[in-house]
Amino acid sequence: MDDVLDSAVAIRRTESEGSTTSEDRESSLRVFLEKESLGHLNALFPEHVSLSYFQALTEDDLEHDYNVIDDKERELLMQAIVKLREEFSAEEVRLFYHCLKFTGQTKIT
Repeated sequence: MDDVLDSAVAIRRTESEGSTTSEDRESSLRVFLEKESLGHLNALFPEHVSLSYFQALTEDDLEHDYNVIDDKERELLMQAIVKLREEFSAEEVRLFYHCLKFTGQTKIT
C-alpha cells in the first residue's frame, strides 16, 4: 500500500509542479488570494511563492517572515491556508483511490 501512496503523491507533485510553468504557479497564488477576496494582500508575498509553499505557512511564518502584523489579516490568511490544505488533501485522496483502481487493488491492506 505504501508504494501506491508514494506513487500517488509523486504523480500529484509531478502534475502540480511539473506540468505548469513557474509563471503559472506564481500567478496561481495571486489568483487564489483574489478568489478568496484577499487580493489586497498579494503584495505581502514575493512573486515566486507557489501555492504549495503558501499552504505550508504557519501563523508564525506570516507574522515574522512576511510581517503580517494585523491580527485580522493574519487570521484571514490562515483561514485561506486551511481551505487550500483541505482542497489539496481531498485531491490526494482522490488520486490515491484512482491509483488503487489503476493498479487493480480493490482494498487497502
